[in-house]
Amino acid sequence: RTRNLTLLTAWFGPYCEAVRPIAGALEAVRQLRAQGLPLALVSNVALPGALYARLLEREGFFPHFERLFFS
Repeated sequence: RTRNLTLLTAWFGPYCEAVRPIAGALEAVRQLRAQGLPLALVSNVALPGALYARLLEREGFFPHFERLFFS
């Protein structure tokens, strides 16, 4: 399993580097949290959620979500 994740991480890397949030997305999430709303992210993704969680962390979204669900 660890080997598979290592291979997927290597493959995902170039794609991940090209992904950027749309303008205003992080500010919108921050404003929702500032209003006291609990936020969760639900996403149907092709690869392990851990890869996408790293992307959310890099872009500053991760700490704003109480829960992340990937399928």
